[in-house]
Parts: sequence; structure tokens; C-alpha cells
Amino acid sequence: MAKDVDQKIIRRSIRIAFRSIGLVALMGALVAVSDYAQFVGQIKRVEQTEFIQPKPSDADAVVVLTGGANRISTGVKLLKQNHGRRLLISGVSAQTTRSDLGKVLDDSAMMYGCCIDLDRKALDTRGNAIHTADWVELHNFRKILLVTSSYHMPRSLMLLNERMPDVEVIAVPIQPPSWENRGFWSLLASPVVLREYAKYRVAKFGFEPSVRRITSAFLSSPQKARS
Repeated sequence: MAKDVDQKIIRRSIRIAFRSIGLVALMGALVAVSDYAQFVGQIKRVEQTEFIQPKPSDADAVVVLTGGANRISTGVKLLKQNHGRRLLISGVSAQTTRSDLGKVLDDSAMMYGCCIDLDRKALDTRGNAIHTADWVELHNFRKILLVTSSYHMPRSLMLLNERMPDVEVIAVPIQPPSWENRGFWSLLASPVVLREYAKYRVAKFGFEPSVRRITSAFLSSPQKARS
């Protein structure tokens, strides 16, 4: 009899333990989903930011984080419109030649020597932030325009603000062409956004280079959005 009572107590304790674990897991999942939804909301708010305008701004410089031709062409356009005195293109591949850049810069190639600087050292977004901060400090800039894709903007702003807390960074988001008119739920289900969310969260712990290995575990071949 005592043995049966002990077994009932053990089974009851196991059930309670499993229920507790399940409740904790459910709460954790709800928090994660809510946090992810807030991140997607950030991207939607960024996409609604419209900065491009012909009237010159009071920014000191323009910074472009590489990742697509539209980013660079937008940065050059801003420089032409006198939205800054210099342009930094951060994250230029070591294999990219002057000829390659000339094709992107088009008739702005003449500005290459005087007003356009290239950062070939940055290998990731944290590197972009580090080398951009060095460049900004070198020129004593206090206000810059940041050009990158809308989905990449939250992480870029976070890392740049960490490195340059006294510098005003204004977002100039580029929406990938294939993302035009995409709604909240469409972005929520996007592998690109999910991967960027993972990077955003991991980057808070300073592990930017390890993100690719972490995210590849659940996104074997992430879709890339060019912008």
C-alpha cells in the first residue's frame, strides 16, 4: 500500500514538473514571438521613413553599408544633392576594383578622389560600425546619414549608436525592389527577416561574426534580398 502511494506521489510530481516545464516553454515562446513581431514593426516603421529629397540637409556626411547597388547609388545621389561633404562606402570587397565601382558610380566617378572614401576592412555589420566610427572621428563629423536596407537598419543603428553615442545618425532606408507593398504578415513570415532578427538579437551580446553559423542551423539556405 505504501509503495502504491509513493508511486502515485512520484507520478503526480512528474506530471506537475512536465506541466511547469510546458508552461515555461509556452511563456518563452510567446515572449519570443512578441519580440519578433516588435522587430518586424521596427522594419515597417523604418520603411515609412522618407528622407530622399533635393533640398540639402545639415548632415556632415553620408555612410553606405554595402550589400546592393541601390544602396551605393542612393549614397552617391545624396552626396550630389549636398546632403553631406563626404561619402563613406563601408564593407567594399577586396576583390572589387576601381573599374567595378566606376560602373556603379557612373558619372560620379570624378567624385571618387575628392569626396568618396572606401572601407575594405569591415567584414560584417559590427565591422561597419567600428570603421565608420573611426572615419567619423577622423573628420570630426557630428551628424551622418546612414544608407542600408530597411531590414538591416535596426541592427545597423544599434551598433553605430553603441560606437558613436554622441553622433546623430539619421536612417535612409532602402526597400528591396521585391518587397514593395509587402505587409506586416508577409514580412513576419520572411526567412530574410527571421535571419536578420537572429542577427539583431545575437549582436547585442557582441558575437556578430558567429551569427552566420548560428542562423544556418535553422535556415539552411536563407533567401537573400538585394537592395
